[in-house]
Amino acid sequence: MIKLLHKISVIFMFPSMCRVLRFACSIFVVCLPLQELVAQDTSSNIRYNGELWSLAQLPSVRLSTPPAASNYEVLIIYKDYLNKWVIGGDLKKPTAEMIYVDRRNRLIGPFTSSQDTAGVDYECVDRKTATATQVNQGVYNACRSDFYSADTTVKVAQMVIACAILACLGGYDTDWFPIFRPQKLKQEILASGLMAQFEKYFQDKERLHVETRVALINDATNSLLDKLDSINEEAQDSASLRSSVERLTELSKEYNQQINEFRNENFHDTSLGFALGDFLSKKRQASDVLVSMNERIDESLQLITKNLNAIKLAERAIVSEIQALLKDQSYYTYAVDGLFGAGTLKAIKTFSQDVSLPVERYDKPKILRSVKSSFISPVGSCSKSLTDGAFVACFSIDNY
Repeated sequence: MIKLLHKISVIFMFPSMCRVLRFACSIFVVCLPLQELVAQDTSSNIRYNGELWSLAQLPSVRLSTPPAASNYEVLIIYKDYLNKWVIGGDLKKPTAEMIYVDRRNRLIGPFTSSQDTAGVDYECVDRKTATATQVNQGVYNACRSDFYSADTTVKVAQMVIACAILACLGGYDTDWFPIFRPQKLKQEILASGLMAQFEKYFQDKERLHVETRVALINDATNSLLDKLDSINEEAQDSASLRSSVERLTELSKEYNQQINEFRNENFHDTSLGFALGDFLSKKRQASDVLVSMNERIDESLQLITKNLNAIKLAERAIVSEIQALLKDQSYYTYAVDGLFGAGTLKAIKTFSQDVSLPVERYDKPKILRSVKSSFISPVGSCSKSLTDGAFVACFSIDNY
């Protein structure tokens, strides 16, 4: 500004310069468009669907674009053949602009700022050069944006000097400091129906997301039904039944987690979003499916548990019979309780060694058959073993 005042004082020192200045002022209106001067904006709000949106630039330039989130996204818009702004394209298009939409705080503006990353005002070369350079590089800042123009006060002063000296023949300073013009952005948004475009964009995106989640839930449901059928078919003995209970419990946990994630999602807390009624309808459907599938899982678990308990009772009866037989022959010295504990296992091992017969410790019916076959009551003439063992090997001659 000091340099600017010095130039003006020099001009007024010479009468001839004053005449030039008067001539320059007379063509002030001609010079004005060349400097891209815009009146100061008075409105920076838009009302849409009964909600008030504010137009604002970023506090400072950001070097990277944040990933899209449910409440915040950066979109590229460009002018189509009808000179209307539409969503799409890339920064290689000369008219492209980056617009952020903050749906939670209801903010819209260019994804740039008149201040650099350090929070300091930066200077632009002439717009044509800046646009050509940034289009070539696929980058974006205020120097190429239609929603920024020069600082009015500074450019008026620059123009007066330039016009006074060279009568607007191109000698003015082309460098300028960008100032965000929300009124210009507002006019373009309203003229092109951008708010309706933003709304459709987000609703379509969220509808697709919801439909995808519902499809995944349906796939998970069908898969769970197949696994339930498979588990019910495989659950025959105690080992497979116990495994089935574990598998069902894990499946139920995974399935509930997936549906609960969907049930806990919220879209209606952001503007321009998926219709609340439609969203709640989808959530109700997911809840109904969850309740139905949990009932199916509970039924399978109850059936498998019932079968497992029956098998356990049968196994306990078998173990009691094994214990009784081994106790009669002094292999087992504890109470007959049907529990396959350390005492029972020790007795079976001793028995197995005496009869030289391998015994499968986990196959209790087979153990019972082995013990019974070694303790046959003699019928007819029997041959006693040469050694005084605890058991006899007999056979009947009446059958021959």
